[in-house]
Amino acid sequence: MKRLMMGGLALLTAATLAACGAPTTSTGTGSTSATAASGTTGSTTGTATTGDTSSTGGTTATSTASGTTATATGASTTGTATGATGNSIVDVATDQGNFTVLLTALQATGLDQTLSQAGEYTVFAPTDDAFAALPPATLQALLADPATLTKILQYHVVAGEVPAADVVSATSLTSLEGQDIAVTVSGSTVTLNGDTTVTATDIATSNGVIHVIDKVLLPPDVTLPS
Repeated sequence: MKRLMMGGLALLTAATLAACGAPTTSTGTGSTSATAASGTTGSTTGTATTGDTSSTGGTTATSTASGTTATATGASTTGTATGATGNSIVDVATDQGNFTVLLTALQATGLDQTLSQAGEYTVFAPTDDAFAALPPATLQALLADPATLTKILQYHVVAGEVPAADVVSATSLTSLEGQDIAVTVSGSTVTLNGDTTVTATDIATSNGVIHVIDKVLLPPDVTLPS
């Protein structure tokens, strides 16, 4: 009988402690604690960190129960691109600022549309100074003669992307017009058709490459109007 009374007393004591809110603590891999007493108060704190992905940066979030507080530090992204990726030959030539006459001629013949589309082209681009070397009447006559102007402009374009490293290893390049452009290399100087110098190379675009030249190229069978 005495043992039964002691056992009953123990059960009664345990139940009473549970009802009054004896503290219970649980610890896991993350730090989580919960305490219940006369009401319930809970506190949960967690931190998650995501490292950088193909860039420099991270994201941190913190939450606290009994209301939630979140703090986020945005990931910063740093990238380096060569040239003007996403910009066509026409876009890049426009941005350069010294090909306004060439762009006017391209627009007059519709070739600006071709050089704005997907594909790969190499353009030997005469600067405004190169066109200025032509007599003004000659340039006006060409703008009024789309067929001849188209032939001349196509002679400045090579199908496919031909970087400077490939230009200097060639003796000639076949133009979009159909006739060849002669290439001569002397030291660090690259000359086209014997009298036109390449002054800058490898201006990258999304659909090819631009090399700058100091003179307007003429197909062998074209004579400029006087």
